[in-house]
Amino acid sequence: MAEKERAKELGGITVDVAEPRRFFCDRAFVLNNDEHFVLALQTGSVIDAQYAFTPKHMKRLLLRIKEKLDAYEAQNGILDVTLPSDEV
Repeated sequence: MAEKERAKELGGITVDVAEPRRFFCDRAFVLNNDEHFVLALQTGSVIDAQYAFTPKHMKRLLLRIKEKLDAYEAQNGILDVTLPSDEV
């Protein structure tokens, strides 16, 4: 992606993007309390990343993911997916 496109996509802020160590996430866990949410991403048996979000930022993340998924499904068809029974 060109530098101008990246800056525009991120609201005019230029950031360096780290090279990914892995490409697939096997599981995602979301935990929360009254003040924040924690998103933990697991690959194999290792939790590779943990991110903390305020409730407003978590809602914005959810809206952005929904926007991208809706666009994907508009092009490729609706995905029929359910959560695994052991997810909380």
